[in-house]
Amino acid sequence: MNTTPTKATQRRILVVGNAADVVALATPLQGQGFSVQLCSDGPQALESALRYAPGLMLVDTGLVGVSPDRLSHILRSTPRLKDLPFLFIGKDGDRVDGFQRHRDLFLARPFNPEQLIHEISTSFARRERARQVGLQEKQIEGNLSQIALTDLLQIFALNRKSGMLSLARRSEQGALYLNDGMVVNARLGRVEGEKAVYRLLLWQEGKFWFFPGQPEVENRIAVQTDHLIMEGLRQNDEMAALAATFPPLDVQLTLKIPRERLPQGLRPITQEVLQKLEYFPGVAELLDQCSAPDYELLQILKTLIDKGVVEERRTEDVKAQQRQVLLTTTQIIAARERLGDHDTLMEQGTAKLLLLASNPEQLRRFVQALQGVHEFAPDAAFLSGVQELALGDLGLLTLSETFALRLFCLPAAPPMAPLWPVFLRRSFGIVLLAPNGALPEFEAFLATRPGDPFVYAGNDPSAANTLVLPRGDRSALRNLLAFFADRAQAKVTPRELP
Repeated sequence: MNTTPTKATQRRILVVGNAADVVALATPLQGQGFSVQLCSDGPQALESALRYAPGLMLVDTGLVGVSPDRLSHILRSTPRLKDLPFLFIGKDGDRVDGFQRHRDLFLARPFNPEQLIHEISTSFARRERARQVGLQEKQIEGNLSQIALTDLLQIFALNRKSGMLSLARRSEQGALYLNDGMVVNARLGRVEGEKAVYRLLLWQEGKFWFFPGQPEVENRIAVQTDHLIMEGLRQNDEMAALAATFPPLDVQLTLKIPRERLPQGLRPITQEVLQKLEYFPGVAELLDQCSAPDYELLQILKTLIDKGVVEERRTEDVKAQQRQVLLTTTQIIAARERLGDHDTLMEQGTAKLLLLASNPEQLRRFVQALQGVHEFAPDAAFLSGVQELALGDLGLLTLSETFALRLFCLPAAPPMAPLWPVFLRRSFGIVLLAPNGALPEFEAFLATRPGDPFVYAGNDPSAANTLVLPRGDRSALRNLLAFFADRAQAKVTPRELP
């Protein structure tokens, strides 16, 4: 049986209730071209809805015989009425179990009849536009202010569409991938899967384009589209209701206790939050990096803050630090000229900041020291856990629009000695994370190359000739970078930090 509603069905409204203000709506609705049928109680409404399959149910929450909750549940359990929208009229604060925000409306008494009729007309018009979009077999486009994303997805599901729904809102780009009407994946920035869908459901404006065809993406979503939409809207509603209790997106967080003193047996998602927090202290970027939905992550962060495990850093302090550039333009130019970039100063360029350590923990502590430095992006492979001293990138430190440093691990083991001269090419500087004398072969190699600046750095304030890098200390990082940049400016290369 074809359950697609006809246009006549879509214009049919069942008005349920015997209150004077509800009954009085029949005449103005008919004046707007709607077919209206009145039902005074729940049993009569059930019989009429099952027989005539209206396009909308207008229900008084004071309904007798069958409660509004039970009425909506029974009707939506019927296959051809599973998408039936309801408009409930009741007292301010009335709650209707089963209310579906993406589909239903609620107006509190006293209500404005003109506003009510406008809401109904808009609802019908949006669903009709979405239905027409769903019937088309070619590439289509439109605006989310005219067709809600939830309506689009439901129509695509009903018509078992396959393809890519591309979305754009200002500078943001998103996409949903459908196979036979089901959303199988979604992307928004670096976020994928259900989490991306939940974020996209918040979009009330923006343009969309639908490209029919079989999507060539990894299937990351296995739930039915209706359930996906309902769960996303539920989480978004609860997140909005509790927004004042969650840490703001623009603040930075830091651990108050050492990692080794954290309790054992934490949930995997909590462990992921604490691990990523070491490298992504900003709430917004932490949400992007963690796999769980935003609502769950914000609940975890709130709990960690309430228990004293994590604390917010003062926004004023963070912004004041971020206003301090890591290197001045003069220092960057001098460094690039030393690297031989005389004729390409306005073009994109990178150099290596070489890191040498005697164990992986020294590398991890160095990257942790960059916590809160928004110019630094750790490498994804490094975030998965460093188990050995392997040759490769640890992350990228962007110093200007045209110049960045690759943090590069160079193993100091003697078998790697033939590669040392190769990787010192285009080196901004060399950072020895092990104590003085702990890397004898490489230190002996440096003694033969007086033109390569190096410095000892770590977190031990008692170590001689060592630049101390406390976690989250932007000033200490600036001192480290300035040491190498100033050597380039002065055209001299001291052997160690004075």
